[in-house]
Amino acid sequence: MFELLATDLSCFADPGTEVRSEPEARGKHRVQWVQDGKRRIATFTLEDLDKPWPSSVEYNGATMSYAGFLASPHMADLRGVARNMMNILRPIPSYVSIDAVRVDDTSDVNEPKRGEDVITELAWPGDGRTNVIFVTADAGVGKTSLLQNLTRMKAEEYMRGATTALWIYVDAQGSRLAQLDQAIAAVLDDARAKFPYHATAPLVRVGAMVLVVDGFDELIGSVGSYDEAFSSLASFISDLRGYGCIIAAARSTYYEQEFLARTASTLAFGSDSWLLSAIRLLDWSSDKRQEYVRAEASRRGRAGHDVEAIVANIERALSAADVQGVGYKPFFVSRALDILIEGELPDGTSLLDRLVAAYVLREVAQKLQSPATGTPMLDSDQYRYLLSEVAEEMWRQETRELSNSSVREIAEILGGAIGLQGDILREVVERLPYGAILSQGTLPGGVAFEHDIYYSYFLAEPVARTWMQADVRSLTQLLRRGRLPEEAAAMAGRRLRGREAQPLLTVLSNSTARANGDTEQVKRNAGALAAGFLNGIPNHGLRLSNLIFGDVSMNGLEIYDSTFSRCQFNGTDLSGAKVVRCHADGVQMDRVIVDPLNTELDIELLQIDDFYGLGLKTEFGERWIFSPVELTEVLEACSLPAAKRKQATRDVHPDVVDIIDRLCRLYVKANAIAETDTGMFRIVSDPRWKSVRGALLSAGVLSIETKAASGNKVFLRRNDRPQEIMLGMRADGQVSDSVRKLWDLLELIS
Repeated sequence: MFELLATDLSCFADPGTEVRSEPEARGKHRVQWVQDGKRRIATFTLEDLDKPWPSSVEYNGATMSYAGFLASPHMADLRGVARNMMNILRPIPSYVSIDAVRVDDTSDVNEPKRGEDVITELAWPGDGRTNVIFVTADAGVGKTSLLQNLTRMKAEEYMRGATTALWIYVDAQGSRLAQLDQAIAAVLDDARAKFPYHATAPLVRVGAMVLVVDGFDELIGSVGSYDEAFSSLASFISDLRGYGCIIAAARSTYYEQEFLARTASTLAFGSDSWLLSAIRLLDWSSDKRQEYVRAEASRRGRAGHDVEAIVANIERALSAADVQGVGYKPFFVSRALDILIEGELPDGTSLLDRLVAAYVLREVAQKLQSPATGTPMLDSDQYRYLLSEVAEEMWRQETRELSNSSVREIAEILGGAIGLQGDILREVVERLPYGAILSQGTLPGGVAFEHDIYYSYFLAEPVARTWMQADVRSLTQLLRRGRLPEEAAAMAGRRLRGREAQPLLTVLSNSTARANGDTEQVKRNAGALAAGFLNGIPNHGLRLSNLIFGDVSMNGLEIYDSTFSRCQFNGTDLSGAKVVRCHADGVQMDRVIVDPLNTELDIELLQIDDFYGLGLKTEFGERWIFSPVELTEVLEACSLPAAKRKQATRDVHPDVVDIIDRLCRLYVKANAIAETDTGMFRIVSDPRWKSVRGALLSAGVLSIETKAASGNKVFLRRNDRPQEIMLGMRADGQVSDSVRKLWDLLELIS
C-alpha cells in the first residue's frame, strides 16, 4: 500500500524531490515530502483492508480521510478549481434539459429521464471496477450543453459541501491532441489548478474527482491515432486500479463499441477491472421544444400573445415533413428561432441549408456593407467561399479553432483572388473573424465555427470539389489529412448526387491504393464519402473496393447487382439497408447494426464467420447477439444466403446455453462481474447456475478475483472474449482450449 501512497504523493511533490517514510505505531507511517519548496509531514494510517489507500491522514493537527486530504487546500485545492470551473462554464441561457435512456440489454424498464439524473445515478466511484460511462448523442442534440450544465451544477454542489466529488469538464472537441493526458492537462491549466496532470489519477481513484471527457471521438485525429486515443484512455483507467469514475462522451455508440473491442483484444489492461455503462441522449419532445421557445422569447423581451405567436410559428415550421428528422434537435430549434423571431426562413432543400442561407443573407445584406456607399461588399456565394476555406484550413491543421490573424490572412489572400481590393478588401479582412456563423474560440483571439454542424457544412464544399475533379493524387492527399467528420462526408456525398456513381467510387478506391502508410485513415475517409453518396438513392451494377465504412449510417442504402471487394463494415448502421443480388470478396462485418424487419443482405459468398458481433436495432440503442444459433437466425431473416445452410452445434441444454449467452452479454460491458450485480439476479437464481459456474472456473474461462472493496467483494473475471466463448457452441468453432473444454463440460450438464 505504501508504494501506491508514495506514487500519489510524488504527483504533488516538487520535481526531483523524494517521498520518504518511516513507520510509527502499528499500521501508521510518518511521511515527508517537499511541495512548493516547503517540507510537508503527515501521518497515514495504512491498515484499512477495504481500499488500497490510507484510511485516514493526520496533518497539521487535523485528522481527515485520504480523499479529503488530497482534495484539501494543502494539496489539490479542489475548491479553488471548482470556483474557476464555475467561471469557465457560464450558465446557459434558457437551458432546457435533455432526456436520456440507458442502453442496457438487461433492463426491463427503460423510461427516458433527465439526462443529468441518468448520468448522476450511474456516476458512482467504482467498487473494485473502474466505472466507465459512455454518453452518446446525434449531432445537434445538445450533448455539450448538457455536460457543461451538469458539470457546473456539480461544481456549485461542491462549493456548498453537498458533494465530495468535483466533476472536471475536459473539452476534447476539435482538439489536435491524440492523448487524453494532454487534453486533461490543458483544462487543468485553464482552471488554474495547483496540481499537475499526473495527480488527476489519484484524485479520480479515491472519488474526489469525476472526469468528464466531451468529444472523446475528437481525440482521434490523424493517422494511427485510433490506437493512441483508445490506449491513452486504457492507460488512464489502468492508473485507477479498479476504482474511480470516468464519463466519456461521443457522437455515436461506435466509439463505445470500439473501446470494448480494443480492450477485449488485450483482455482489458492486465489485472485492472472496469465496468461500462452506456447512455443515449434523445431529441427534445414537443413540450420541451415549446418550453425552450417560450423561455428564449421571454428572455429576448417578448411577452404575452407575442410569445405564443412565436411558439406557434416555430411549431408550424419545424413540424413539416421535410424537417422532422432535425426539428426536435436543440441546435436546429435554437437557430430556427433566431431567424423566425424576426422573419421567415428562406427556401432550401433542408433545414440546415435554409438556416445557413438566412444567416449568410443577413450578414452580407445588413452587416457587411461598404462604409462609403452602404452597399454589400460581398455576395452570398463569396461569403460562403471564404467560410469554406476557413473550414478547410481548420481540417488541414486538425483543429476547430484558428487565430484571428489566420482568418484575416485567408480573407486577404482569397478576397484578392475574387476581385476585392482597396478599402473593401481591408474591411472584409477586418470583419470576417466576427462574421455570421463564426464565433469566439476558447483561446484568446481564437475563431471557431458556432457549431460543429456548421464546420462540417462548409468543409463539405472543398471536399466535394476535390472528389469531383477525379484527381487521384489530390484526393489521396486530402483524405490523409485527418479523420473526416462523418457529417461532412455525408454532406459532401449528397452534394454530388446526380453524377455517375462508378467513376466517383473508382477514384475513391484508387486513392486508397496510393495511401501507403496512411491506408486505414484514407480508407475510412473514402468509405465515409462513398456512404454519403450511396445512402438514400437506388444504385445498380457497382463495384466498391478497398473501403472502410466505419461509424457511418447506411440505413438508407439500396444497391443491386453489385460487388463489394476487400471492404470493411465497422460499426455500420445497416438497419434499413437493401443489398440485393450482390457479391462479396474479402468483406468483413464488424459490429454492424441490423433490423430483421427492414435489413436485406442478399450477398453471395458472405459467410456467417465474416460477422464479428451483430447488433439488433432497438428504440434507444442496440442489443448485441453472440449465440451462433441466434446469429444464424437473424442473418437468415436478413436474407443472407449463407445463413440458410444450418451449422452443427454442441448438444447442450437450451437453459444452459441461455445462461452462457446472458453472461456473455454482461461480460461485453465488464471484464469482472460480481454475483450480486443487478444483471446477475436471473442467472444466479437458475438452479443450473452452480454447475455452470463450476464448469466456467474448471475450464479456466473465468477465474475468481477478490478485491479489497466493499467488504472484499468477490468478482468472476473473464479470461476469454465473450464472442469467442459463444463461438465455442459451434462444433467447428475455432476457439481456445479453455473455451473448447468449457463446452465439453457444458454438454454434461442436463
